[in-house]
Amino acid sequence: GRVRVLAVMAEARMTTYPEVPTLRECGLDWVYANWFALVAPRGIPAPVRAALLAAAERAHARADVQEPMRARGIVPVWDGPEGFARFAAGFGETSAVLLRELGLAKA
Repeated sequence: GRVRVLAVMAEARMTTYPEVPTLRECGLDWVYANWFALVAPRGIPAPVRAALLAAAERAHARADVQEPMRARGIVPVWDGPEGFARFAAGFGETSAVLLRELGLAKA
């Protein structure tokens, strides 16, 4: 019962598995990342939105939040609402292409 990691679907090698190549290094142009987001209902009052955003950003910056993520190979990124909106807009399209190429979705 051992698991051998053959490749990672990341932009760069993971610090937790530095000897494991990326799929790009193996000749496959497939990159995929998990993500986490804090969401709230549309139209929440601006002061509430600002307070939630500030608290989330402070929490994200804390070492006791960052270190466990990094230890698990997660690269913590804080992009704020606008950055996440840009990321999310492209994520669906990128995912659809990848899933079709892998034969896991209808063409």
